Amino acid sequence: MPARRRWLLRSYELRERIPEPSDWRGRCKNANGQVLTQAFEGPGTVDREAVTEYLKNHTFKTVIGEIDLRTQLQNIAYTVGQRQNGFFRSAFAVGVADSELVPVQAKSGWV
Repeated sequence: MPARRRWLLRSYELRERIPEPSDWRGRCKNANGQVLTQAFEGPGTVDREAVTEYLKNHTFKTVIGEIDLRTQLQNIAYTVGQRQNGFFRSAFAVGVADSELVPVQAKSGWV
């Protein structure tokens, strides 16, 4: 199961509520927190200059994939998605393994 789906299921379990069909904003917020956590843990200090240097020179594994702030770009982009079985699922993306994608499902009455 991909990390972002595990995170989504766990976050709903912790909040004890029914999942929203697409909660990508929460994953992005969580990824930002993961980057900051790793940026403080890496140098082992809260010194602003040391943390800034760490941010500038490392990549960070997050729930939405690897983030490299040196290029100031996220190396993945979910470009086509669809709600399936109550979850937002990615049907096409740049920088994501095909095994993580799902085929688009035609909706009844659309064909």
